[in-house]
Amino acid sequence: MAGRRFTARDGLRRATGISVHFAGARRNEQAIKHGRFQMSPPIPLSLLICDHVWRDPNTGKHSLLGTFSGLGCPAFPLVTNLAVYFAVTEGQGELPVRMELIDVDEERPAVFDAEGMFVFNHLREVVEGTFSLANLVFPEPGEYRLKLFVADEFLMERALHLTLAPRSVPNHNP
Repeated sequence: MAGRRFTARDGLRRATGISVHFAGARRNEQAIKHGRFQMSPPIPLSLLICDHVWRDPNTGKHSLLGTFSGLGCPAFPLVTNLAVYFAVTEGQGELPVRMELIDVDEERPAVFDAEGMFVFNHLREVVEGTFSLANLVFPEPGEYRLKLFVADEFLMERALHLTLAPRSVPNHNP
């Protein structure tokens, strides 16, 4: 997945259970220099984990279904699907983006790590991106962190808490 370029013209790409969509695309290689911003880094607006992200093909609007910050599971390892939505603004030109999902102590390999490119056509533009992730394997309960980087600069993170939870018992009360 690393090193792939994602543009609005590409639409939704699918590879190894991961689909990615970034809005915006044009080339401007002077936007970054040696992994550091020439200007201020982009401002993160949102980073959300959910069950599914749907993008209306006519309006381009995103609808997020089933947002959450934690999951309970009766057994581990947990194999699950999830989606991620993010939005950033005040970027300049073409910038590499990277997202990773790791355990809070960073003791194990990343559960998920992907890279792409997006482009800001002007400072006030809001660039949105989505990741649809299938068959993610979480080896054990605990706290995980979803981290967003632009041009190798950390922008934002979101906690994901996984707990061992007994199977739910149906409520038999009338």
